[in-house]
Amino acid sequence: MLSFLGFLLIALLVVIFLVIIVGLILLGKGIDLIRRLFGLEPKSRFRWNVNVHTSDAEGRQQTTTRTSDGVTIIDRRSQEETNKKIFAPDEGEYVEYREES
Repeated sequence: MLSFLGFLLIALLVVIFLVIIVGLILLGKGIDLIRRLFGLEPKSRFRWNVNVHTSDAEGRQQTTTRTSDGVTIIDRRSQEETNKKIFAPDEGEYVEYREES
């Protein structure tokens, strides 16, 4: 008798868990539908940044990145150029600026 009641309790917990998961999925779909009706773009659940590294016969490397907004960035710089500092050493230092009004 006790093992049967234990089985029923576990089965009930699994059903409740599945109902909650399906409810959350449907809620997300409903929110996306409402956003579309008001002309807003549905928010992505995931942010994808895909980096693809390729090299050609001459050893030049290319990195292709696709952002979550659908923008594709192709970087054809060499590894040395990629790691090179942007500012020259003689260009001074960073100074915090605050505008007084």
